[in-house]
Amino acid sequence: MSSHHLGVCCRYAGEGGVSNMAVLEVKMISGWVASISSLIDLIKMEEVRLQKYEIDPDGTVQLYFNEVPSRMSQCLVTRVG
Repeated sequence: MSSHHLGVCCRYAGEGGVSNMAVLEVKMISGWVASISSLIDLIKMEEVRLQKYEIDPDGTVQLYFNEVPSRMSQCLVTRVG
């Protein structure tokens, strides 16, 4: 299976400078699956602020952030295949 990279960005649009916990739902392109090892690596990166992830049976990935800033986009790149 070949490997690709998928980048996603989000930004808090509410009042104040930062959100509380936020969930970003990422629906995978047909035939692609998220790399679990890549998601685990993202959790280890403090600057990403990713607390955990869940993968639904249809491949949709739920990304749980401790917080999302409003002053700049929160972006991450993960491997998919």
